Amino acid sequence: MCRCLTLVSEPCPGCSSYLDVPYIRCVQCKTEFGDYLHLCLRCFGRGFEDTRHRNNHRYEFIRHNFSLLEKDWSALEETLLINAISDRGLGNWVDVAKLVNNKTKYQCESHYLRCYINNPRFGLPQLPEPDVDGHFQPVTYKLSDDPPRPAAGSLWASEMAGYQAARGEFIVDFDNYAEVDLRELSFDSDAEPDCAEDGEEEPDVLTAADTEETRNLLLELKVAVADIYLNRQQERHRRHKLIKQYGLVNVRKFMALEHKFYGRTLRLCTERLRPFTRLLRPIAYDLFIEALHCEAELKEHIQHLQSYREAGLTKVGSGAIFRKLHAVREAEKHKRNITTDALAIVQDQLACKQWLDKFSQQGKSQAPISLPNMPRKLAPPLNIVGYPGFEKLTTEEKELCARLRLLPESFIGFKKILTTEAQKQGYLRLAHARPLIKIDVNKTRKIYDLLVDNGLILKEPDS
Repeated sequence: MCRCLTLVSEPCPGCSSYLDVPYIRCVQCKTEFGDYLHLCLRCFGRGFEDTRHRNNHRYEFIRHNFSLLEKDWSALEETLLINAISDRGLGNWVDVAKLVNNKTKYQCESHYLRCYINNPRFGLPQLPEPDVDGHFQPVTYKLSDDPPRPAAGSLWASEMAGYQAARGEFIVDFDNYAEVDLRELSFDSDAEPDCAEDGEEEPDVLTAADTEETRNLLLELKVAVADIYLNRQQERHRRHKLIKQYGLVNVRKFMALEHKFYGRTLRLCTERLRPFTRLLRPIAYDLFIEALHCEAELKEHIQHLQSYREAGLTKVGSGAIFRKLHAVREAEKHKRNITTDALAIVQDQLACKQWLDKFSQQGKSQAPISLPNMPRKLAPPLNIVGYPGFEKLTTEEKELCARLRLLPESFIGFKKILTTEAQKQGYLRLAHARPLIKIDVNKTRKIYDLLVDNGLILKEPDS
């Protein structure tokens, strides 16, 4: 218990801990300030003695578990309430309730107003009036962020599907035109049924039985329309309830929480499980996701322990040293492989010798080492046998498509675009060919060179 909840300011002289009820008061010993000596139950039980106090002195057992003003409020709680109000200020019932512990802010407020303000009793302590400045500062309020209230027409408003937080509804609701079918619906019994269709003549003779049967059919039809509308309203209410329970209005808030507390692997798992959220209640679903998070952490911890065991470690405390040494070892291994990697990369002996000389000079000056640029790793050729359009290609075109990893149909389309443009103008330059097919510039150049070599395209117009 913190010091603000203790009722005795001085600590126990035996163990130096702050006293809490119940405790013992020695009626024969007084401190240098004139107060009685107080002991905790543990020191009293072991017979604590000092220069003034003896264990055979007369004592009193102090406790505050009796009711003072109301039956459900003990004297201890009354004292804690008065001290909390004096410390935190009148009206700050949230902090007052935290200091009283087992009472809510509503109970503290109602009890204080009922027993100390509206019905004051004689003998209650008088609290000093605080110095209140006559100039009050206005309280500034801001709009609530949950649910948010974005500006109309903004991107955030579109993400919220037009939700109006002040009205608690959507601009365009689910099945928004469900009420249209009820415009002409009327259950007026005085209305006569209209038996004639448009363009048809009304029969000359209409019996009473036919009229009654028609009315019954119309009534059943109206009731069916009303039932359909009721089902559509229930579906709308169900969707609104799901949106409210799962917090789907303020989606950005929950996405930020997921990114903050969950890793990438767990986020991908929760995205795959999102369609099944309707099977669980919100709290149950949160507990399920939290269980998955704990499971992932346990698996990761088990993997670390297994790696420690494989390294020969038998104590968990050695893991931190092992990880640090492992990082240093990997860094040293990378440095040792620099020369080997450079020799494998650089094929020119002269360039390799120059780089080694540069490396030796930088090693003396302890400057950072820069490796030569690694050549780009080429992708393996694409096996285009059996793809649509493979039979239409020549041998050179098949080799080019496999090397450039182009599908035959795509190559045929690019070829047609370039040859058609060249026939219109009589020639086609490479700079004009690139914006036509809009693919990688290197692939465009190789396709263009092949068509030029085959005589399908002229680079320059005939003079």
